[in-house]
Amino acid sequence: MVSFVVSMFITDVAVVAVMIPLVIGLLTTVNAKSGSSDLGRALMMAIMFGSTLGGVCTPAGVSANVITMGFILRNARLNIFFLDWTLMATPIFLVIGLITWWPILKFFPPR
Repeated sequence: MVSFVVSMFITDVAVVAVMIPLVIGLLTTVNAKSGSSDLGRALMMAIMFGSTLGGVCTPAGVSANVITMGFILRNARLNIFFLDWTLMATPIFLVIGLITWWPILKFFPPR
């Protein structure tokens, strides 16, 4: 959820670059075995999914969103503002984010 929310306002790559050292520090603190920790795998997948899904929720999250807004304005003559985009996209991608949490826990159950 942290990478989801932060990714709404800065680029996905930056979020991943910030979150991975934090998760590695957390895994070191709990003595997770490198390469065989399901907790580590689950957290890395959660960072990736969270930052990708969160970036779509606002135009500031991914530059492609701004390009899409321009495409819609030019071709459909429909002006979508920042808040409009956020109010439409965030509920959809929150639900998708909760749905993706299930396979992460299924494939990498916490121990």
